Amino acid sequence: MSWVLIAPTCSADSVPQSGKQSIAQGATTATILFDAVDATYELFATPNWNTTVWLLEGSMTATQAVVRFGTPAPANAIIRWEIQQ
Repeated sequence: MSWVLIAPTCSADSVPQSGKQSIAQGATTATILFDAVDATYELFATPNWNTTVWLLEGSMTATQAVVRFGTPAPANAIIRWEIQQ
């Protein structure tokens, strides 16, 4: 799988944050929580099932973002994510 860029903005230099998050079966959204970042950043996300993924408009804050999935999450679903500034 490859990373999907879902928020193409960029700002200051910093160390990327990343994680792996379990997604509840049947979920069509996930809130990704991270340490505080600048107002602009890039969010990369890759689910482990065949689906589309996009950023919920207006959901980006300095500590979280919400992504949506075109296909509900199956059992044992995860999303790998990375924040870059």
